[in-house]
Amino acid sequence: AFHVQNVESVERDRHGRHCYFENSIVPIIEDGKLVRAWGVQRNITERKQSTEALRESEQRRLVAVEAAGVGDWRMNFGSGLLECSPRAVRMHRREGEGPIGIEEHDRLIHPLDREAVQAARAAALDPGGEGNYRAEFRFAFPHGEIRWFESAGRAFFEFRGESRVPTHIVGAMFDITDR
Repeated sequence: AFHVQNVESVERDRHGRHCYFENSIVPIIEDGKLVRAWGVQRNITERKQSTEALRESEQRRLVAVEAAGVGDWRMNFGSGLLECSPRAVRMHRREGEGPIGIEEHDRLIHPLDREAVQAARAAALDPGGEGNYRAEFRFAFPHGEIRWFESAGRAFFEFRGESRVPTHIVGAMFDITDR
């Protein structure tokens, strides 16, 4: 019987640099005793550095977005959810975190602005288009408050057979009420 064990390690190379390795070890056990083992060691330093650089880049983006007062979002058509940053959740006058239903988002749009927002969304989702989304609209909150927003984004598509199908829009929204 055998079971593969994967273990990551950090070691120094011959130049004294830290390198990351993934070690796959297969112990061979017969009659409950370790008979032998074999393994493979892969240098995963580039993968680890890329992952860390991506994580750091994402943290810088989050800090910049928060400092600029931007609420970023991802409108996912498969799930019907608007996945929001904490600021975008607050712009919707919601507490906590988590996604907002696209229908709930659309209900907040002032009735006089809904047609223009739907047209901008339809243009972005046109498989023959560039996928650009831009809309200016008001949210009409149930307690009577009205706030103006500008929203911009880009639609993403995938091919299903010969058809180019929209999957989601990624974007950002800004409160422009004072303007």
